[in-house]
Amino acid sequence: PTEAQWEYACRAGTQSVYCFGDDVRALHKFANYQNAFQMIVGKKVPNIWNLFDMHGNALEWCLDFYQDTYYTQSPISDPIGPDTGKHHVARGGSWRSSHEGCNASARFMRSRPDEDLGFRVALVFTV
Repeated sequence: PTEAQWEYACRAGTQSVYCFGDDVRALHKFANYQNAFQMIVGKKVPNIWNLFDMHGNALEWCLDFYQDTYYTQSPISDPIGPDTGKHHVARGGSWRSSHEGCNASARFMRSRPDEDLGFRVALVFTV
């Protein structure tokens, strides 16, 4: 997915720090983070759209190229990142991340595969 599509899916209709609210004390129910290993997908609680592991477990590589200031100048509705770049955006945090790295708006710059980086398949269609 694009970075905007990923965040929309993660938030699942909310505007909170995490898909379940703002209370970091509940994050352990939804996310594998600050851990020594990845978990099998689906072992934590999904968001209200039934999407698992949107916080933690594996950083998710997005379609967009990373630009630090992109959101200050992007279109408001469903932006697509820069056309070119050297690094892609990764979202969601991983098993190695802190709680700050797992929040719905946290963004990371990644240029190559790593053991805590994965991807989510997204189907784009028009109605």
